[in-house]
Amino acid sequence: MPIEFLTDEQRARLSGFPADIAPRDLYSYFRLTPADRRCLPRTTASHNRFGFALQLGALRFLGFCPEDLCAAPTPFLTYVGEQLDVNPAVLARYGSRPGTRAAHLRQILRHLGFRRATPTILQEMGSWLAERALEHRGPALLLELLCDRLLAAKAVRPGLTLLERMVSSARNEARREIHRRLSPWLTAERRAALDELVQVDPSLGRTPLVWLRHDSTRNTPRSISETLEKLRFIEQRTVDLDLSVLTPNHLKVLAQTAKKSSSQAIAAMPAERRYPVLLAFMQRAKEETIDDAIDMFVRCLTDNYARAGRELNELRLKVAGATEEKVRMFHELVGLVVDRDIPDEELRTASFDRMTEEIGPRVAVERKR
Repeated sequence: MPIEFLTDEQRARLSGFPADIAPRDLYSYFRLTPADRRCLPRTTASHNRFGFALQLGALRFLGFCPEDLCAAPTPFLTYVGEQLDVNPAVLARYGSRPGTRAAHLRQILRHLGFRRATPTILQEMGSWLAERALEHRGPALLLELLCDRLLAAKAVRPGLTLLERMVSSARNEARREIHRRLSPWLTAERRAALDELVQVDPSLGRTPLVWLRHDSTRNTPRSISETLEKLRFIEQRTVDLDLSVLTPNHLKVLAQTAKKSSSQAIAAMPAERRYPVLLAFMQRAKEETIDDAIDMFVRCLTDNYARAGRELNELRLKVAGATEEKVRMFHELVGLVVDRDIPDEELRTASFDRMTEEIGPRVAVERKR
């Protein structure tokens, strides 16, 4: 990742006062306690006392003092001015004398117990940040965590460029550490198998990575067979794979990288980056492929069950219709048998004629079908 990752807008926001502040925070950090008032310069102009008080609150609240104090939003200026009974407009004259702000800041540091961010402190912070980077938090969040950590340790926040370098270094260190943890599993044979994922397979007409990323959209036996084939392909290359050394969040982000990046881009990554990305993708692909296979099987089974149910209902209707027809025909035959107007010797002929009248048209219809 680039060393400087902040946008101009983010850099401006992190270099000054926040646009809004909760009333409780304004009271907690910018209220002048009796000890604060005793620390205020006594024999000095009002603008110096105002600037001193504003710097004190800013350091306590932000962990550093913004360069342009006059850019502080109105709530900050009004609250501090009311406590000193000073018009905030006098702040424009603060710092006109060389060394005034620096001298005040040194006094404020002693008063609040803050210290400069020495190389030793920054080294400790870097080690701590590398542990957070192993959780694969985004650079912006890592920067926020670092600022909070510096503030909690009462270490004055250094410049944003230095902080960006620390975040970049921590992320690179985290990548090297992840590769080191996975090294026992990454034999030459397994590395070769992983590299094959981003190389075009003639039998597939594309890279296995793209093939595995393509989800089946139909619930057919053929789609299920293809999904199971993908599962066998993955299992052959992930035997005994254990990625428990990585956090779930880190695995998720690495797998997403493989899903969103082209095969060429992944192939161009350095080994310490490429192999963890592909391993995370294979593990996530295995889980998702198993879920897809089960889901497709259940949906296919549900569809077949529903189709079987419709066919059974149709069969039942046909059976019911045939039964009804047989009952009606039996009723007709009984009517002929009990009809006194039909002589016994003519009963067979009459029954045959009646059945022919009933069955003949239906047979003709069936033949047409």
